[in-house]
Amino acid sequence: MIGLKSAIAMLRRKKMQSFLIGLIIMLTSLLIYIGLSLINQTAPFDEMYSRANASESLLYLDSSVSDVDDIKRWVEDYNTVKSVSEFSSYDVNVEYMKDDEKVNNTILLTEFIEDSKQDIVYIDENEIATEPNGNEIYIPNNFASNNEIEVGDTLKVNLDNNIYELIVAKLVVDPQFNNGFMSPFRCFVAEDFFEEKNISSNITLLGIKYKDFSTEKEKVFKKDFGTYMLNKVQPSFIKYSDINAAYNMIGNIIASALLLVSIFMFIIVIFIIRVTIRNQILQQYKTIGVRKVIGYSKKQIMQIFIYMYIIIGIIASSLGALLGVPVRNMLEEILTRDMKVRANTTLGQYFFITIGIILVLLLLFVFLTASKANKIKPIQAIKYGMPQNKVKRSKFSVSQLQKAPLSFVLAIKQILMDKRKTVVSIVSIMIIAFVSLTISNISGSMSNPRHFSKYLIGITAGEVSVTDSSNKSITEVINKLEGIESVESAVFNTKELSVSTLSKDGRENIPLLGATLYGDLDKNTIVLVEGRGPVNSNEIVISSLVSQKAGKTIGDYIVIKNTSKDKKYLITGIYESVMHSGLSYVTVEKNIPSDLDIENGFYWLYMSTENVIMEEIEANVVGVLGNEVAVSEYDSDSLQIINTVKTLPLVTNMILGIFLIVCGIIIFNWTLIDISKSTKVYGILKATGFSNKQMRILLIVKSLTLTVMGVFAGYILCLLTIDKVMTTMFAVTPYRSIKLPVSFIHSQGILIVLLYCVIALIATLIPTKKIASISPKDLITE
Repeated sequence: MIGLKSAIAMLRRKKMQSFLIGLIIMLTSLLIYIGLSLINQTAPFDEMYSRANASESLLYLDSSVSDVDDIKRWVEDYNTVKSVSEFSSYDVNVEYMKDDEKVNNTILLTEFIEDSKQDIVYIDENEIATEPNGNEIYIPNNFASNNEIEVGDTLKVNLDNNIYELIVAKLVVDPQFNNGFMSPFRCFVAEDFFEEKNISSNITLLGIKYKDFSTEKEKVFKKDFGTYMLNKVQPSFIKYSDINAAYNMIGNIIASALLLVSIFMFIIVIFIIRVTIRNQILQQYKTIGVRKVIGYSKKQIMQIFIYMYIIIGIIASSLGALLGVPVRNMLEEILTRDMKVRANTTLGQYFFITIGIILVLLLLFVFLTASKANKIKPIQAIKYGMPQNKVKRSKFSVSQLQKAPLSFVLAIKQILMDKRKTVVSIVSIMIIAFVSLTISNISGSMSNPRHFSKYLIGITAGEVSVTDSSNKSITEVINKLEGIESVESAVFNTKELSVSTLSKDGRENIPLLGATLYGDLDKNTIVLVEGRGPVNSNEIVISSLVSQKAGKTIGDYIVIKNTSKDKKYLITGIYESVMHSGLSYVTVEKNIPSDLDIENGFYWLYMSTENVIMEEIEANVVGVLGNEVAVSEYDSDSLQIINTVKTLPLVTNMILGIFLIVCGIIIFNWTLIDISKSTKVYGILKATGFSNKQMRILLIVKSLTLTVMGVFAGYILCLLTIDKVMTTMFAVTPYRSIKLPVSFIHSQGILIVLLYCVIALIATLIPTKKIASISPKDLITE
C-alpha cells in the first residue's frame, strides 16, 4: 500500500498535469468506445429485418420476358426455400417539388400486399401499414427525408405516357429499399392500381425466405437457379449481404475512421506520458534516491508510477466511455432513423472492452518508461539531485544569430538543447495535424457529390441532369440541348436490368446492369482502371467483377444476353462501380436511331464553363424544350448516394474539435513541464535583466516554432498517404475494390494550420503567467 499512498500524493501535487493527461485518455476512450460500438454493428438492421420477416434474397424479374409463374413455382419448390413473396412493380419517373424547384427521380411503383406475412411494411416501430387508397402513395422514410417530402405532398408519376398525381399518405419502412444504395426506392400504391389503370407491370420482385438462412445456402440456391435459367433471360439476384452492406456501409466507414483516429490518439498519449514520467523522475530524483536508501525496493518505486496511471486510466477511460454513450446513440439515431427501431441505450460489452484496452496499453508503456527510475544510483541522487551528464552540448552558437532578437535566439537554443523532447513534440503535433487534415479532406471528398459519385458509379456525370417527359425523340432533345451556348455536349443515359452473360465455366448466367450512353462522349467520361472507353457500337467497358466472374479481359469478346437478342461486344476497358453490386457494363451509341423510343432515362449536360448557375441553365433548357422538363444538379443515382453519406461531416467536425482540444492540451502541458523543469534557468534570466514579457515571447516563439514544424510535417505526410488511408477505410465495406482518390483542398488545409497556430499561441500564453511568480533570489540561493 506504500506505492498507492505515494501515487495518490503525487497526483495531488501534480493536479494540472494529471488532469490534462486524463483528459486526453478520456477523449481517446470516447473515440474507441464509439468506434467499437459501430463497427459491424448490425443490430438495428437485424431488428428491422426480423420485425418485417423480410426476404433474404430478391429476384428482380422483367415481367415482359420472364415467365414469372414458372419461376415462382421453381423457387417455391426448392428444398431450402420457406416462402416466396411477390410484388408487381413499374419503374417510373416521378416528379415533385424540392426547394420550389421541380425534381425528377426514378422509383419502383409497387402494388401493396395487404395482410402480407413476409416483407411486412411498417409505419413506425409498432404500427403495420395498411393498403393505401386509390390516389395515395406510401414512400420510404429515407426517400422522404433525403428529398424533403412530407405527408400530404403530391408526386406526379409518368406511367405509360400518362401523368398520375398521387398524394403522399404515409412514410414507411421498406425492409429492402429504405436506403440510398438500394435505389431505385420502392413506393407503394393500392393493390389493384395497375389493373384499374389498365396497365401491365413491367417488373416483378420475388422475395425469397429460407428455412434456415445461411450465406452458404443462398450461394447454393443462386448457383442452382443460374443453371435453371441458363438458356433464359437472367433476372437480377440481390443477395442478403448486398442489402446488409447497403444499410451498414456508412456506419462501418465512420467506425473505421474513429478507430483509426483512436490509434493515433493513443500514440500521442504514450508520448505525453513518456515525457511526463521522465520529467517526474527528474523532479523527484533526490527523493527516489532517499527512498532507495531507506529500503524501498525497485518494485515499490515502480508501483508509484503504475498506481498513479492506473488511477488516471480507470477514471478517464470510464468517463470517456460513459460520454461516448450519448454520442454513439446520436450517431446510431442518425444512421438508423429511417428504420424506426428502438435506439440502444445500454453501455454494452464495449464499455468494459474500452477500459480494458486503455489499462493494458497504459500498464505496458508506463512500465517501460518508469523502469528508468530503477537505474537511479542513491548516492549520486542524494549528492547531486540530478543524473550524471544530464546537460548536453549543442553545436548551435548564439553568435550565429547575432542580429536576431535575444528571445528568439534563446528559444532556438532551447529547442536544440533538448533534442529528444523536441522530436517528441514535433511528432505529436505532426500526428494531430496529419489526422485532422486527413479526416477533413476525406470527409470533404465523400461529401463532394460529383467527385464521390464519379468514382462510386464509375462514370463522370454531367454538371446538369435533365429529365424530359414529352414525346420528343432523343435526337431532337440532344440537338436542342447542345444548341444552348453554355452546353458543350449532351448525353442520354439509360439503364437495362434484364441482361446477363455467361460465367467463366459456362454453367451460370451472371445478371448485369447495363448502361447505354447515347451521344458524343469525352474519352474520360468513364473512369477506367485500364484500357480505353468504347467508341463504336460493338465495343463495351465491363466492371472488374464482371471481368473476374466471366473470365474476360481487354481484347476479348463478350456476349450480352438481353430481352430481344444476344449481342457480341469487344471489351475495350475495365472500370469499377458499386452499381448492381459491381456487376455492370457501359456501352456507347453515337448514332442514335430516329425511331428510338426509351421511356425511362435522363440527359447529362456537360458544360463549357466551370461556374454553372443553375437558374440560368434551367431557364435556357425550359426555353428550348418547354415546361415538360425537370432540371437538377444531380441525376437520381448520384443523388441517392450523396444523401446516404450526409452524416460524415458531423463526424468529421467532432474529430476535428477533439484534436483541437488535444493540441491545446499537449502544448499547455509541455509548457508547464518546460517552466517547471527550467525554473532556475528562468530565475537566472530574470536576474540578468529579462522581463516577464521577454520570457513569454521566448516560450511563444519556442511553441510556435515546434507547432509550425509539426503541422508542416503532418501536411506533407497527409499529402503522401491520404489515398492509402481512404483505401483502408473502404476495406471494411463490400466496395473495397473502389479506388476513391481524395480531393485535397489546400485552402481548408491552410485554415487548419492557422487554427493550430492560434491554439498553440493561446495554450502557451496561459501557463506562461506562472513565470511572473518566479523569484530569482530564492532560486539562485537554492
